[in-house]
Amino acid sequence: MATVEDKAGKEFWNEQWSGNLVPDAADPSKSGLGNLFTKRMDRLFSDIFRDQETEGKLFLELGCGSSIWLPYFAKRFGFEVSGIDYSPAGVDKERAILKKAGVDGDIIQADFFDPPNELLEKFDAVYSYGVAEHFVPTERAISAFASFLRPGGVMITIVPNMTGSVGFLQRIADRQVYDIHVPLTSSRLAEAHRSAGLLIDESLYFPSSGYGVVNAASAPGGLRRSVFEHVVRNLGRISAGVWYIENKSFELPRTRFFSPYVACIARKPFDASVY
Repeated sequence: MATVEDKAGKEFWNEQWSGNLVPDAADPSKSGLGNLFTKRMDRLFSDIFRDQETEGKLFLELGCGSSIWLPYFAKRFGFEVSGIDYSPAGVDKERAILKKAGVDGDIIQADFFDPPNELLEKFDAVYSYGVAEHFVPTERAISAFASFLRPGGVMITIVPNMTGSVGFLQRIADRQVYDIHVPLTSSRLAEAHRSAGLLIDESLYFPSSGYGVVNAASAPGGLRRSVFEHVVRNLGRISAGVWYIENKSFELPRTRFFSPYVACIARKPFDASVY
């Protein structure tokens, strides 16, 4: 079996999740422009689970280190939540986030390419946010993700859109960060899920705009970095204004060029013979 390349690596994530700051859980009920992206995400997840019974069902987040979303899924949909991450710092941070939110959850330190057997085909929903794009080949990562799903379970995979304007800005702002990502289009992400034997519900770009995903953390300081941070900050303000208008009226088109994320919603068939 071919080796999977981890373009980021455990040490990168340990460095990212170190520190004492424990973020608040995602809460779409909060007001303010700073929370509009959370509201956009909430709309996406509400659409996915609209016709499903989620109370007491088992939910797993892959690469959960420092995630603000596990408490959200527990409170918003009634899931019993778990997470898996290979970063010790990420695991510690996620446990602290759950504790701060008053949510019970099982956070496991493990490699999802070599997980404990008792986790396989256990979960009704499997979610990842900014994880799949760090592994080559993508199909192997998605197959590993799918191994945690029960037949009939739903998988939500969200990756930053490095094939549009966000990717262009990321490449200029901090090439080192850009290079640990695999640029994935909507169709390419969907194909990776099909290769894992999953049935595609939808593969889409979303929301209509947003530049908060651009990261210049490892770029050298100085005027160049200051200019890009200024540009991205102002683009982010424009995006917040767009989201505000969308929440009050109608959604603008979501496109490969402007949308900051790609999401694939897929399901594991009850009968593998459909493939």
